Amino acid sequence: MSIIHPLKIDLLKIPGARKFTAKDGSLHVAIPHPAVYIGEKGAYLNCDLTERREIDDYKNTHNIALQQTKEERQAKATKIYIGNGKTLEFGSSSAPTSTGRGPQAPMNDDDDGDDVLF
Repeated sequence: MSIIHPLKIDLLKIPGARKFTAKDGSLHVAIPHPAVYIGEKGAYLNCDLTERREIDDYKNTHNIALQQTKEERQAKATKIYIGNGKTLEFGSSSAPTSTGRGPQAPMNDDDDGDDVLF
């Protein structure tokens, strides 16, 4: 049995983030925030995935927030929420099932499979 957490992150909720179009027409997001760490092997967004107390109207079971520094946690600074996610459990059948945290969202019969999570 496998468990997957599909997540959606809104990068524009990060303070100071802005979207822009490059000369070639491609879309980009600039993130001037300390939550982004750029190292030799990549650029990383430090965030926390936490379980919600209650499932929301969209069947989300988790929240995603920017990771706070020790000083922010001690000062009880407001968390910056940038996304959410669900818990899906896959068993022997190909259809996902919820993990017992509430009803699963109905499957859409006209789904053409081209949905993008973000």
